[in-house]
Amino acid sequence: MIKLFASDLDGTLLNREHDIDDTIRQTIRKVEQAGGLVAIATGRSPLMCDMLKDENLYMCSNNGALILDDHGMILDKTLIDKTVLRAILEQFRDEPLQYVGTDAIYHTVPYFAIRPPKGSESKGKMPDWDHFRKFDCSIEDILSRDIVKINIHKESDAPYPKVEQLLAACPDRLINAATTPSIYEITDASVNKAAGVKKLGQILHISEKETAVYGDAGNDLAMLQAFEHSYCPSTGLPCAKEAAGHIIGPYDDYAVVKHMLETIRNQK
Repeated sequence: MIKLFASDLDGTLLNREHDIDDTIRQTIRKVEQAGGLVAIATGRSPLMCDMLKDENLYMCSNNGALILDDHGMILDKTLIDKTVLRAILEQFRDEPLQYVGTDAIYHTVPYFAIRPPKGSESKGKMPDWDHFRKFDCSIEDILSRDIVKINIHKESDAPYPKVEQLLAACPDRLINAATTPSIYEITDASVNKAAGVKKLGQILHISEKETAVYGDAGNDLAMLQAFEHSYCPSTGLPCAKEAAGHIIGPYDDYAVVKHMLETIRNQK
């Protein structure tokens, strides 16, 4: 019997506008009313999940580095080692890296030095994230924070040699699990969505056999491979479809929430 449904967001649970709508919202409510629990397993920070703020869902965010309950309280966190973090801060102090904390996203550079992530907005405007971004932060200030992830946006899909060298030098301390080649998403090496969902299951006293997971991209592979009940939308990447145990319909036809509801109803 499946008790916990954990899903990626973009290209999986959300609609083609990368948002939640009434169909998704109402179907999740039906799953919950039938006795299921729905969790989000995402590379995003909770700070970048405004569309979910009123949904009261469990969350394995930042690729599993930060686990939240259905009221937004932190249940578990895996921080980037402070010694490694200091080395990165000193090496990249003049570059627009995003140091993702539990309460804000920190930068060592000023506001005007930050370029918006690819595809976020046109005409060079900043995304509307200023309310949780902190600029011109000192190294010591960032070191005093709980940093769970580092995002590095690139101008192209080509590797960034400086970052590749960093990752190669710390294979047992850092890992990059990015959704696209145009960004690095760096966490502690122990972090991935599979580990995050497993931790959440342990907290909720739900076994892996009672858990279903959904994903469509590269940072979902560990999760799709780790769980017996794993599903990829037919619109997912080939690597995700290969890793998943089952293929369902296209994400933009609400395949994920439909499958959740069908599963929970069939168990009765």
